[in-house]
Amino acid sequence: MLSFGWCLTERYERLSTQRPFRLEMENVAHLMEVSGPNAGILFVTAHLGNYEVGSMLPAEVGSRRVHLVREPEADPKAQAFIQDVLEGFTQARYRMYFQNNDPLQGLALLDALRRGEIVAVQGDRPRAGTRAIEATLFGKPFPLPPGPAALARTSGVPMLPVFIFRERRRRYRVVFRPPIRVTRTADASVDLAVAMRQVAAEVEWAIRTAPHQWFCFKQLWP
Repeated sequence: MLSFGWCLTERYERLSTQRPFRLEMENVAHLMEVSGPNAGILFVTAHLGNYEVGSMLPAEVGSRRVHLVREPEADPKAQAFIQDVLEGFTQARYRMYFQNNDPLQGLALLDALRRGEIVAVQGDRPRAGTRAIEATLFGKPFPLPPGPAALARTSGVPMLPVFIFRERRRRYRVVFRPPIRVTRTADASVDLAVAMRQVAAEVEWAIRTAPHQWFCFKQLWP
């Protein structure tokens, strides 16, 4: 809870103040491997550390346009607050979306990837009431959303796992992991399952690295 509190506090600091944040990047070669002129990239991460801090990086230090997809807040007042904060922060090269069931949102993200832009999503839990892919985490069953792999498969772009670990006050370590390329066979369901199970392995690596920074406040297994 202490880590969650700090990350939540610094999220709003990042969005609403000019206070300096220090970001240290690791394994940048993985990012360079999938970067190129007009090459879209799908960042996939988890509810771990401060994922929003890392997603802002390409828009702030480079010319890449970034689209971040995040879950809406459970509390309506919290949702209204974050939307108000984002109105002052969202800029020409950075846009945030609240996840919903509108198919037009998926098409907008697909178009962004095809234009060579970056889309950042969380891949460690499906939305309530939606279908899921059965994977494993620490040897236990763990459902994952098919959306990230489906978006990557349709657009033909790689998924790049990236995790943002909090080190200390306003200081984060952004770690890129090997890219995941979704195959295109005659069986799309198999393609998505294979890719998301690779994502599960990367999420497990990240949790092992900083278990206290994975924000999962419910019992997963009996």
